Amino acid sequence: MKPLLYSLIFLFLVSCGKPPTEPVVPYPENATVLSVEGMHCSACKAKVMRALSSVDGVEWAQIEVELAEVAYMGAAERSTITEAIQGVGYEVLE
Repeated sequence: MKPLLYSLIFLFLVSCGKPPTEPVVPYPENATVLSVEGMHCSACKAKVMRALSSVDGVEWAQIEVELAEVAYMGAAERSTITEAIQGVGYEVLE
């Protein structure tokens, strides 16, 4: 019984792997990418997406929680994007 248990634990640990280093869907070339601290789940992602959707001039946005990144495109000012993200409780790193 113990060898089976040890095998299962090993498989679990191996399957956890390393966190991703690239977005699931590549960002467009002209996207602005911000590092955002504090996001850790799909609820965080939804909260930040709602904040970005409320900003005039955001034409496209993608949030990668695992990478702690927000990518966006459009005419919106970076400072306005930063304020929107901070307004829902996350910190934009410079």
